[in-house]
Amino acid sequence: MRFLFVASSFFLSALLLGGCAQLQPQAQSQGQSQPAARAAGINDAAAKIRNAFQRDLAMCSDIIRRIGMDRAFIDGFLPAGNREAASMASLIQKSPHAQTPEYLYLLNNPDTIDVGVSYHGHPWAVAWVENEAIYCAPTLERMQDIEALGESAEAWQVREFFLDKALQHSESSGGDASDANKIRQGEFQTLVQQASQRYTGGQRPQFLAWVSKAIDIIERQRSEETVDAPAGSALSAIYEKMKRNAPPDERVTFLRGFLEEKR
Repeated sequence: MRFLFVASSFFLSALLLGGCAQLQPQAQSQGQSQPAARAAGINDAAAKIRNAFQRDLAMCSDIIRRIGMDRAFIDGFLPAGNREAASMASLIQKSPHAQTPEYLYLLNNPDTIDVGVSYHGHPWAVAWVENEAIYCAPTLERMQDIEALGESAEAWQVREFFLDKALQHSESSGGDASDANKIRQGEFQTLVQQASQRYTGGQRPQFLAWVSKAIDIIERQRSEETVDAPAGSALSAIYEKMKRNAPPDERVTFLRGFLEEKR
């Protein structure tokens, strides 16, 4: 009887140990898969936001094309008093084109697409109604949403769009502060500094490549804007000396600081 009890206890212990041995690798496997699953989920979310942003850009052109065919909407939208007194939805509802895909997309994405009026330009604008002051531009909403997920190639693509636009419309040293289409020095530096702080890992080389590209563009533009005196003229040497002694553009000085950091 005692032998049977001992044998039974031994057999039960073996079963329990065997079960634990089978469960332990499974538990470890599940633990190891959770970070990978989370990363995959973040990547999927980032890709969806990036795709939505690209869709916004494409739809801006379609929206502007639709507005260009809608004279009644243009006449109702241009006066500032009308825009202040009525919402975009109410203005569109008066249009015979109200149920078109373009207008519906605009109404369904009020936080990510900006359609407005500007007689001085708009730095983020990707499309304008021909011969009118109506523009369509993405807002910063998608960029903020995708960067909240962390650094990724998809997030960098969205950030780079705004960096390129900011560079294109950035105010040069001694620029005209009254130009409403310009990105001020402080705004430009903030956008670039934010990018530097957010892209410190796998996307850092892309950020630094953008910095190098931006410096080249600014210096080429400055060179093209410099008036050259006719070769051999008395003013030629004076102009050449002025070009050599001209102070660097503040944007270039600022951007070169990021390249110095990696040395």
